[in-house]
Amino acid sequence: MSIPLLIALLANGQPTGFGPVFGMQEIDRGLGVGYAVLAVDLNGDGKKDLVVADKQRLIAYTNPGWGRRVLLEGVTAPDNVCIAARDIDGDGRIDLVVGAGWKPFDTQKGGSLQWLRQPAQENGPWTVHPISSEPTLHRIRFARTGPNGEEELVVIPLMGRESSAKANWIDGSPVRVLAFSIPKDPINQQWPVRVLDQSLHVAHNFDVVKSGAGHDLAIVSYEGLSLLSRNGSGWKRELLHAGNQDTPKSNRGASEVR
Repeated sequence: MSIPLLIALLANGQPTGFGPVFGMQEIDRGLGVGYAVLAVDLNGDGKKDLVVADKQRLIAYTNPGWGRRVLLEGVTAPDNVCIAARDIDGDGRIDLVVGAGWKPFDTQKGGSLQWLRQPAQENGPWTVHPISSEPTLHRIRFARTGPNGEEELVVIPLMGRESSAKANWIDGSPVRVLAFSIPKDPINQQWPVRVLDQSLHVAHNFDVVKSGAGHDLAIVSYEGLSLLSRNGSGWKRELLHAGNQDTPKSNRGASEVR
């Protein structure tokens, strides 16, 4: 079954007393899943394009007109589940990071992390370069979490390793919040990684929050809404709100943050 990709467009020159007016436009009906959508200027023309992580494809829709181009198909382990964008190798072109191998209930294996180098020619092939792996890898974002505010790739899986449905995913190890720094040679060198926190369970999502020269991380999980922030040379977690804890033996806490 295919699913449509819809976007909401801000209508120009349509002010109202209740805020902006949005209109819906369908730009594709052929997606298999469409786990993640990212707005990013891929071609450097100053306009935000759309990149979609489909089940076995990575698809770009060029603004204006939303012409579709398949950047990658059948190369990463299914399913592709998350994407992030940055010029990784310093050549002036935006590259992509893709989390794939999405198996939400397999907490022992799977979850591949790789970056895709944008070619010099617009229609050239994107090359895939492995970074690491983490079971149930689910959300990725670039954030200034380095010791001196350097930008790193923050990776958060959905569940902790070896956790199980029988124990409502709170046995085994808690979720690892990982920060990967970009090496000088990102193609040939291993990406150094640090564990910023390992205290949460079933971390559905996170957002980046500006804090001085760096960023904090707002994370939603079974525990609720937490803020992960610097504490000297390390990181500390503060629970901001417990969310809904009415069903302690089932889904609980919080599941979305922006």
